[in-house]
Amino acid sequence: MKCAVVCVSVHHHNTEKIAAAISEVLGADLLQISDVNSGLLEQYDMIGFGSGIYFGKHHKKLFELIAGIDLNGKNVFVFSTSGTGSIKYNKKLIDALISRGADVKGSFSCKGYDTYGVLKWIGGMAKGRPNSRDIEDAKDFVTTLKMLK
Repeated sequence: MKCAVVCVSVHHHNTEKIAAAISEVLGADLLQISDVNSGLLEQYDMIGFGSGIYFGKHHKKLFELIAGIDLNGKNVFVFSTSGTGSIKYNKKLIDALISRGADVKGSFSCKGYDTYGVLKWIGGMAKGRPNSRDIEDAKDFVTTLKMLK
């Protein structure tokens, strides 16, 4: 099964760390959003989509990409990092993927160092995250996806 991981990681590269760990386990191509187009993704059997969380949802560039591609029958998964690490933030992206015909196989989230907006004035939140435990949890998550192949 040919896999890709599409990542948007802007501020502290928290999500990029998780994406790299996921890609390593899956043997997937790690793609930055700027390098992705709809034709490129057609060649993959499983695609992961992830970013940091901005005002309760994934980066807008992920939503823009998804709106322009046919994901009918594609196996996908979602991942994110945020100051709280709440998995509930993945729901909007999952809903967008389902609306494009994707078969969502799973969702992962962990804390990531967050200094966005007013948080920078108080030193941020979740400093030092993602940590080695978060990386291992991400690897465990995708190990279950590998079983779906």
